[in-house]
Amino acid sequence: MDFIARAKEKFKDRDAVPGMITTKNAAKLLGISRVAVFQKIKSGEIPAGKLCGNYVIKSSNLPNIYAPLMLNEKAHINGFVNRVIKEYGETLKLLKNS
Repeated sequence: MDFIARAKEKFKDRDAVPGMITTKNAAKLLGISRVAVFQKIKSGEIPAGKLCGNYVIKSSNLPNIYAPLMLNEKAHINGFVNRVIKEYGETLKLLKNS
């Protein structure tokens, strides 16, 4: 199952307000901080509008927001793994063989 399909499955039936979601709930669902949500809104990564002075996000946009976040997270993890292997590869081999 691809990222978009998994994201759609994860977010179905989770709308706090029909069709809209608060920044607080978006942060919780996306696994990022509210500050990160606001930064992504300001940069245009998360499309949002204001309702009564508060940002709201269309819940139908969440899968499209979630998938790139997961790809970005995977890239960071791969980078850390590669760095550990580069720096400690010989030590890891010795530990594996002991």
